[in-house]
Amino acid sequence: MAGCGLAVRPTLGGLAVQTLGWQSIFWVNVPISAAALALTLRHVPESRNPRARTLDPLGQVLAVVSLGLLTFLAVQGRELGWTSPAALLCAAGCVAGPLAFIAVERRRREPMVPLRLLRRGQLPVAVVVAAAMTFGMYGLFMLASLMFQQERGASALGAGLAMLPLAVAATALSPLTGRLVTRHGPRLPMTAGMAAMGSGVLMFAVAGADANLLVLEIAFTVIGVGLALNTGPVVGVAVSAVAPELAGLASGIANLARMFGATLGVAVQGTVMAIASGGTASGPHFVHGLRAAVTIGCAVEFAGAVVAFRFVRDARASQ
Repeated sequence: MAGCGLAVRPTLGGLAVQTLGWQSIFWVNVPISAAALALTLRHVPESRNPRARTLDPLGQVLAVVSLGLLTFLAVQGRELGWTSPAALLCAAGCVAGPLAFIAVERRRREPMVPLRLLRRGQLPVAVVVAAAMTFGMYGLFMLASLMFQQERGASALGAGLAMLPLAVAATALSPLTGRLVTRHGPRLPMTAGMAAMGSGVLMFAVAGADANLLVLEIAFTVIGVGLALNTGPVVGVAVSAVAPELAGLASGIANLARMFGATLGVAVQGTVMAIASGGTASGPHFVHGLRAAVTIGCAVEFAGAVVAFRFVRDARASQ
């Protein structure tokens, strides 16, 4: 399903931008969310913890503020000036926010995130790998879209179609990942998946904006193969690391890691590109900035492969 979503997003999204304007891509979420809500209420069985937990408003606010400040600083730090009072204040908040969050969670009887789950075991490993996976991939989505439109002269729809091999590979191979996990455990597919994603991003960085289109499509395909190998197992590792009544919490933490990795990847790589390219929209400086930014994403993907290889435990080995 994630692969199907990836296939629809760039193609229909590009068509919507080209015909209805960029604002239309946000309205697409309304009917999809309504349908998901209706289907969930109708068909998803309840699996809540029999001991109902209370909300943790202070922990939630601190988490939102901490993540928001870090993202804001990554996006706007260059324009504000890294040593400006506003940037320094945000940086201080990025340090103080998580410390305050930890202090609050340690004292609460029913914290939003039980810190014991993140101190050891497989959940923190899944969080790191999930964040690394989306950091490089979503940063590449943004950069590749700019490259196809600003450097190669493609339309918004053309840019979306050019990235379609990634989604096709992810959709086609995802069912096979379950068999691999059943036979070999999650460590092999997660390591291979992150390595494949890093290799595809590296191929894109080396090829450059003026490369033959076939080379770029091969790079997207390799990334899609890696996405198929890693997406399911990383959530499975997170959920299997906790008691059944905490499965929803573990899944939520893994999805938060994926979304935050995507947000930070776009912000960091976009900032790196702006600095390295000097703000140019095309030409040699633009290509140089593109390569520099994509290389950052490549390094993070390979770092995720190392973490998966070193720390993911197969179920058989742990029994």
